[in-house]
Amino acid sequence: MNYPPTIRAELLALLEGGQAHATTERIISDIPFNAILKTPQASVHSIWELLEHLRFTQNDILEFILRPDYIKKEWPVDYWPDKTNTPDEDMWNKSLAGFRGDLGALRDLVLADDADFFAPIPHCGHDKYTLFRQILLVADHNAHHLGQVISLRRILNIW
Repeated sequence: MNYPPTIRAELLALLEGGQAHATTERIISDIPFNAILKTPQASVHSIWELLEHLRFTQNDILEFILRPDYIKKEWPVDYWPDKTNTPDEDMWNKSLAGFRGDLGALRDLVLADDADFFAPIPHCGHDKYTLFRQILLVADHNAHHLGQVISLRRILNIW
């Protein structure tokens, strides 16, 4: 579709951060593995739990956009990691890669020449579900929880 470049640029900026806050990549990079499970008294979640929640939720919204056979997930069990499952460094790296990969897929949707931001997503069954809405939803959700990651990093002296 022929949208003004500013619409795509603004959607990408919302996904990637860097305007009113740190970039997504800056927030999730260079976190020492030995810090990802620490839960200071002031926090409910660890960095690991927050990243996994971000990954699960972002992936769910991407699947909702792309898959006509999308199956609704169960809240909250399908959106937060199992607290009894302690990640190793490989799991942490796979989680980071999954989050980055899905974020890249969302960026690709925004950049696609045939992206119709305001048309209802055909298989979603409601006019309000558009690509534009879902991108805003991901950006808003990510900004909230990435802010929590920054707070944890500050508390842990790794920011």
